[in-house]
Amino acid sequence: ITINSNDFDEDGILNEDDICPNTPIGSKVNAKGCRFFEMPANNYRIKVTSNTCINSNDGTIELTVLNSAYDYSVSLTGKNNPIAITGENKTASVTGLSKGDYSVCFKVTGQDAYEQCFEVVIGEPKALSVFIDVDNDKRTTSIQLAGSKSYNIEVNGERFEVKGDNFTTNLSTGLNIISISTDLDCQGVIEREVFISEDIMYYPNPTDQDV
Repeated sequence: ITINSNDFDEDGILNEDDICPNTPIGSKVNAKGCRFFEMPANNYRIKVTSNTCINSNDGTIELTVLNSAYDYSVSLTGKNNPIAITGENKTASVTGLSKGDYSVCFKVTGQDAYEQCFEVVIGEPKALSVFIDVDNDKRTTSIQLAGSKSYNIEVNGERFEVKGDNFTTNLSTGLNIISISTDLDCQGVIEREVFISEDIMYYPNPTDQDV
């Protein structure tokens, strides 16, 4: 067996800088040659549930730790007090979160130098918006949609379930009522009234009287 006289424990730290000269071979060490505490990143599971609606502040983050041999504390952006994860069931839940970016940092009790952080995002639905273009000559309407992946559109009481961001349909002469919503009640309903005029004909033609 060949031993490097400049690094007796073969940890990559020279003897003159190694304050822990007898660490087992293969140990992960810090710049001073001492073993440090670590956990695999997959020890932590984070499930994010976004807000159901704009400004509803009902986002949640569910935390699970796989290694139950330790107790943990978790700091979260905007929370003054850390969240304790203890006991046999190593889970915790944070509720009432608004839209935004959050830093979630895990610490292990008794290992002050250890910390593992993750970045998570709480989202929320976009505002429902529509643009309705009417072709009076062809008696059609083309509707551009935004704010969801699916929409409920009613035209004069006839209901259409639309996937995507574009919808085209025929209109009747006279008053047409268009109603647009999504599966989220809180996104509201957008209604438009579109009047398609009848063709105007006058008789006799030609005439020398007022028409």
